[in-house]
Amino acid sequence: MRFRSRGGRSGGSGKGSQSSSKPLSIQSSIVSGSTGPSSGPRGLIRLRYPVLPNGDDDLVNLIAIEPVVSGRRRFSELEWSELDGMRGKRLWARDPGTPVGPTTELPAGCLTRLDTGAKCLTIDVAVERFENGAHVGLTLTQRSDAPDELELTLHREPDSAPIEYCILTATMGNKARTRQLWLRNEVARRLDFWPSYKDAEFTPHRLFPLDRLTHHVHILEIVGDSYRLKSSLEKGKEEQE
Repeated sequence: MRFRSRGGRSGGSGKGSQSSSKPLSIQSSIVSGSTGPSSGPRGLIRLRYPVLPNGDDDLVNLIAIEPVVSGRRRFSELEWSELDGMRGKRLWARDPGTPVGPTTELPAGCLTRLDTGAKCLTIDVAVERFENGAHVGLTLTQRSDAPDELELTLHREPDSAPIEYCILTATMGNKARTRQLWLRNEVARRLDFWPSYKDAEFTPHRLFPLDRLTHHVHILEIVGDSYRLKSSLEKGKEEQE
């Protein structure tokens, strides 16, 4: 699912200032994972913002949903959908208070006015149930006095398994491809591995042997039973029984 925030920058400083350039709106659609601005891994909330020339939008970040149930963490962009058999959980937008079932309709959202006079636009995002039993939803909120900000609130659906915690991960911190990996005798750069890659999918894996990953570290060999490993194995046996 992608959301396009078209609030523009605040027209003044301090609370209560109104946007002077662009209307308050959040647009969404089901991700097909094939072509166009919604291409790339599915099961992610796509955030777009007018940062290109002439006010055109560009993808600025991806938000993944990762619930943890009984120590089992699941990932919305990696888990297979039970609705259509494709990788990536299905997400769909809906107006607050409407049924949770999948839909391709674009909601208008709920627009209210706060005591400060600022407008507040709210849209709910339904998420397909995860394999670990987690069933969550999100509420996205944008305010006219802070149009560059998007608030995401998680909630557990009534039929969900008990959730220990749920993580929202911003997964697109390396869009500029400026990260560096400090190895033992060299500094590896992303552009060295994939110089011509411009797709929106995951890049091919690159593996490094342990002897190349020892930059300013010491390798310790620990002999004996691991309490954490033993506890994890016992928990796994209990779940199977």
